[in-house]
Amino acid sequence: MGSDMVRLPADSFIADFRDAVKAKNTDLKDIPPRFLIVYRNKAAYENKELNMEEDTAVSGFGDSKKNALVVMVPNLKLEGINVVVNGRNSNVFGYFGRNR
Repeated sequence: MGSDMVRLPADSFIADFRDAVKAKNTDLKDIPPRFLIVYRNKAAYENKELNMEEDTAVSGFGDSKKNALVVMVPNLKLEGINVVVNGRNSNVFGYFGRNR
């Protein structure tokens, strides 16, 4: 599991964030952005809190590595191909910060 950063305008939403994460990571080329699951931070992911909705503003989230958004790639089958990222069918792809 790695960490990275994507740059987004302050008025962006989670849908924009997912698009930016997908665009930056070639490992995600076969996965539509809408399938990426975003959690507000590592604790939210580990505590199995609800994931963030696509219309949630990213402002106030992911503003530091400690408070990074967590992106999970679910176990999917797309067009008959089992999607595997980092050698697993379902995993946390990485921690992403947001920089205005």
